Amino acid sequence: MRSTRRSVLRAVGAAGVCGVAGTAAARGRSTRSDEGAWTHTYDADHTEYADAVTRTSDGYLLAGRSSDDGDTLEYFVLELGPDGDRRWATAFEHDVRGTVEAVVAAPDGAVVVGTDLGPRDAVTASWTPWAAKVDDSGVAWTYGKDRDAVERDHVLGGATRAGDGDVVVAGFVGLSDADAWMLRLAADGSTTREDTADLDRSSTFRDVAAVGDGGVVLGGSVGGPQDPTARLVRQAADGTTTWERTYDGAERPRLADVRSVAVDGDGFALGTTGVTGGDAGPTVARADGDGALRSTAYLFASPATAVGAVAPVDGGYLAGGNFVLEDSEHDYWLAAVGRDGGVRWAARYADGGYLGGLVGDGAKGLFAGSDGDDAVGRRFDPAGAPWEPAAESGGGTTTAAGTTSGTDGGGASQSNGSEAGDAESDQPSGSDDESNSSGMPGFGVGEAAAGIAGLELLRRRRS
Repeated sequence: MRSTRRSVLRAVGAAGVCGVAGTAAARGRSTRSDEGAWTHTYDADHTEYADAVTRTSDGYLLAGRSSDDGDTLEYFVLELGPDGDRRWATAFEHDVRGTVEAVVAAPDGAVVVGTDLGPRDAVTASWTPWAAKVDDSGVAWTYGKDRDAVERDHVLGGATRAGDGDVVVAGFVGLSDADAWMLRLAADGSTTREDTADLDRSSTFRDVAAVGDGGVVLGGSVGGPQDPTARLVRQAADGTTTWERTYDGAERPRLADVRSVAVDGDGFALGTTGVTGGDAGPTVARADGDGALRSTAYLFASPATAVGAVAPVDGGYLAGGNFVLEDSEHDYWLAAVGRDGGVRWAARYADGGYLGGLVGDGAKGLFAGSDGDDAVGRRFDPAGAPWEPAAESGGGTTTAAGTTSGTDGGGASQSNGSEAGDAESDQPSGSDDESNSSGMPGFGVGEAAAGIAGLELLRRRRS
């Protein structure tokens, strides 16, 4: 059964977290092409979405949902080998409406993390975090909070496995006056540490990446939803702050938040929201090991989407996200950016699909999401747009040369990303012209009406 993107945003589940003993019966199919590219589909006779992906030592883990007309019937985890063949898959149920936000590789399995949005028949309910350790025989343990004891909603962002073995979960509590929040779970699911920020202004964590011996780097924002500022924090295993960076307006474009973080050698790849000329849009940045920005690439203007994932690959980064408004709810986008901030290509897809996550694997990238019917994992060559965009709503492809094909016309200029020349400088150099847009055309009129704060609620609402 095929459902719409609106149904994707209305995921619901079914009772406690109960594992299905043994391997899920869903069908898997792998197709391969030359030079290491392949596609694997997961089909459980409903509509499946892979919402999260991560690498293992020699393969990939995907986690997501099996849905029927927007009602989530079960959640699943599957492990794929380097050639796309399925190693194992397990399905399990959950008794409340919920999201899958991240999957983390763990010894002999995976830890899935998400947000519980409350019982399906509830008019109002607190949003709480949930996690489950899953292996090829079912669910080994679960984590959750007593909903009646929670005073403020929890919204989860990302998760990672730290060097000391803890699973670190990042997010925030409170939908309006938010406070950044972090949770560390031990290998048995018990709580090692839980911290909520106590700042004099709103703050969020959106993603987390493991560094060092148990340390992490967390990305998010400080400031209210109308005027947020991007923030990057490095913490040691004991929760002490090693350093903290805020990007408070001297950058071009101004960075409003950090939504995705990935380790890139001795630095970091950041998926951010940039603002230039009053227009918000997905932006990819590179930071050094101390959090100082070294390059930025403002991809295009649209407050109806954000960077959902950023992934280092050879020579640069992959990034992507979903559109959420009425005239674009079936669309997603992908882009490749060099480490110098130059946009190599960007493509918008209106094929009924969905982006759940991206990971890099040297010369290849791995896309996890849905084709509108089945969950898919696609390993592809990031040298160019990996499959042909379907140019609905005037979508098109921006190439490395800066030319655009699409139905709305309009020229495109290559992103004005730049490399910082002064090693002591905290800010990247760049043109005095604040416009770094790649000029991707064809966004619907309604997309300009939503702000960054409204976008987050649209993406998270499941009822």
